Amino acid sequence: MALAIVCFSVAQSLHGTGYIAAFTGGLLFGFKAKEATHKLVLAAEGTGETLALMTWMLFGATFIGGINESIKSEVAICIDSNKTAETESRPC
Repeated sequence: MALAIVCFSVAQSLHGTGYIAAFTGGLLFGFKAKEATHKLVLAAEGTGETLALMTWMLFGATFIGGINESIKSEVAICIDSNKTAETESRPC
């Protein structure tokens, strides 16, 4: 991040295009740090996966919460009674 800011600042002070300078600096960094790229990206990848997991958990909790309110209690009792170990299934 610091490299992009430095490239942008230097380009702006020389009346150049900061966007192209930051992009070129990123390309140069990627080329020079090819071996270390995996180590540098590993922490960000773990953080991204954790945030994605938390997002899906929040989405699932919201979705199940909305469905849970719409299910009538008779349906929930009927589903629970069908899970017992009785030999015959009884209709609800």
